[in-house]
Amino acid sequence: MKVIKNSIFLLMHFFFFASIQPTHAQVERNFQHVNCLCQHVTIVSQPVSPDAVCPGSGTASFSVNVTGTGPFTYKWKENGMVITEGGSYSGSQSPMLTITNPPTALNGKNYQCVISNCMGQSVSTNNSAMLSVHLIPGDINADGVVNNNDFSLMNLVYNTSCSNCPEDIIPDGFVDVKDFLQLLGQYNMSCQ
Repeated sequence: MKVIKNSIFLLMHFFFFASIQPTHAQVERNFQHVNCLCQHVTIVSQPVSPDAVCPGSGTASFSVNVTGTGPFTYKWKENGMVITEGGSYSGSQSPMLTITNPPTALNGKNYQCVISNCMGQSVSTNNSAMLSVHLIPGDINADGVVNNNDFSLMNLVYNTSCSNCPEDIIPDGFVDVKDFLQLLGQYNMSCQ
């Protein structure tokens, strides 16, 4: 009799615990329900090109606006390469990328953002947002102002052939009086 009671007790516990454990079908329904709550990422507004900035001063920002179900992850890219936070860059993993005191080397670079959400889906903005860093042709050393330093640099290569060098202000492959006169006309001009 005691064996039968223990057997019935164990059998009742088995059925009780088996009834509260979710089946594979229940787990699958719950997973589908969670996915129904997760909406695809949709880009509402693309990044646009900001106003041009002077080299080594000012800030330029790019932003994106999305809808869907978060949390969202953001990854900004410059000419297709992922941007690392730090230096001139801040917000590289947020909806707004800010570039502070950009060097002239960033002139003409394109920026885009890759956004992911709870579905693991990723969408990319277009890459037409471009950074413009003001360049004054006579600013040979790219410090934002045409001054004696630029004349000194031109003097080093004056009357020589020079292909794609900053001293060749009128790009004809030769640093000569035409470049000097152009530089003279821009003396004390600064980036604004």
